[in-house]
Amino acid sequence: MGNTFSISLLRHGMTLANVEKKYIGWQGSSLLKTEVARLSRLAPYMKRMDSVSCSDLVRAIETAQFVVPNKPIEKISEFRELHFGDWDGLTHHELQHNPNYQQWIQEPFNIPIPNGEHFTEFRCRVNRGFSLLIEEIRNKPNHHHLMVSHGGVMRVLLDSFAPASKKSFWEWDISHTVLYTLTWNLERNEGDHRCTLLQVERLTEK
Repeated sequence: MGNTFSISLLRHGMTLANVEKKYIGWQGSSLLKTEVARLSRLAPYMKRMDSVSCSDLVRAIETAQFVVPNKPIEKISEFRELHFGDWDGLTHHELQHNPNYQQWIQEPFNIPIPNGEHFTEFRCRVNRGFSLLIEEIRNKPNHHHLMVSHGGVMRVLLDSFAPASKKSFWEWDISHTVLYTLTWNLERNEGDHRCTLLQVERLTEK
């Protein structure tokens, strides 16, 4: 494979809050029991991973523990979901008459969330953490790293580090069963933060 390294991005498993369509940022939310069984059956497929990291929120930690049960997991706070502040744990239906929320829906990249995180802060936090991760593993030939995080985090990373494309921020498929693998060829990527190759896999039980 030459002088390459890869990072695979996986979204955490489904939680009750996901089913109820709540905004969940930094709140604790455990996996559904049905997800525990599904993720555990993916473990044999994930044996190819050389190292693992995840967000330090419980749903990401639990997911990582089930898909890679026999490897140490580095918990990284920079990979937390967007902080939804006053809206954390609420649904669109509960917020639909809130004027601040209506403004945010129209301009989510520009309007701050009350007592939450501005999108610019979120993007900078996530990209900073990912850049540090890249520096940590780039000198390990053919290393394959798994990172378990959240939908918003994955959108930011794909928007920032995937090969340049016309796909918008919202067009990425961030379902709970998609694995994105970003691969860098150090001989081709010198001075370029974007990866050389992006692969997409639909995970099925192995």
